[in-house]
Amino acid sequence: MSTKSELIKKAINAAGGVEAVSKHFDLGERAVRKWWQVEKVPDSHTAELCKLGNFEVAPHQLNPQSFPEYLTA
Repeated sequence: MSTKSELIKKAINAAGGVEAVSKHFDLGERAVRKWWQVEKVPDSHTAELCKLGNFEVAPHQLNPQSFPEYLTA
């Protein structure tokens, strides 16, 4: 099983990498890198990040409290 940090990195990479994600959300690259350092993607970006990566990582994997599996299955 992957750690939360590994899942976040996988989601970012699937979405095109740090640069592409930071441009999509109009954030600095440092802000995006911080997501895996603190092991949390902001709720407001979770679903869109997963969508950008063609749901290679599902929203419930990144934030199960805000996106329960039964809502995303």
